[in-house]
Amino acid sequence: MFEVELKARISSISELYNYLVKQLGFRAIKYSAEDHYFNHPCRDFAESDEELRVRIEKKGSESDVVLTYKGSMILDDRSAREEIEVRTGRKIIKILSNLGFTIDAFKRKSGWFLWRDDIEVVLCSVQGVYRNKAFSLGNYVEVEIKVKSREEIKEARKRIYDFLNKLPGIIEIDREYYLEKMRKLAKQN
Repeated sequence: MFEVELKARISSISELYNYLVKQLGFRAIKYSAEDHYFNHPCRDFAESDEELRVRIEKKGSESDVVLTYKGSMILDDRSAREEIEVRTGRKIIKILSNLGFTIDAFKRKSGWFLWRDDIEVVLCSVQGVYRNKAFSLGNYVEVEIKVKSREEIKEARKRIYDFLNKLPGIIEIDREYYLEKMRKLAKQN
C-alpha cells in the first residue's frame, strides 16, 4: 500500500471545516492523535528517510493503536511513500523500547477527520516534542489518498494538488514532514 499525501498550512480550521462539510459534503468526526516516533538502535532513520511510529488515534468515540513503518520518499515533492500499518496495543511501545528502539519525538494532533469517497482529510492543530524541546507547529490540512500500486501514485497526487488548490484559506503547501520540521526547529534553538 502507498500513501499519497500532502499537507498545507491553513489560516483557520473552522472556516475550512465549514467549507468541506457544507459546500463539498464531507462527513466529519472529532479527531486526535498522539504519535511516538522511534529511532532504530543500529541506523538513523533521519538519514535513511524512514519512520517508525506508534500512533494512538481517536476518531469520534473509537480508539486505535497503530504501528506504522514509512519508507523513504518515492516522488521528489515528498507526496508518496510506502506505508505498512499494523493494528496493535499500547504495549508495543514497551516492546520496541525493550528491543533498543528509542523515542526520538512525540507529536500531538487535534481537530477533525473528514472523508468523502477515497479522500481522507485531517484538519488539525499540531504540537510536538523533539529531544525534550517543545514546539507549536501550527494549523494544517492533510489530504490523503491510499493506492495499491506505484502506477496509481501520479494520478492520486494530481487529484490531491487539484483539491488543495481549490480550498480556501491555504497559506502554503508544506512538503516538509512534521518530524523533519521538529528536527530543524530543535537545531535552531
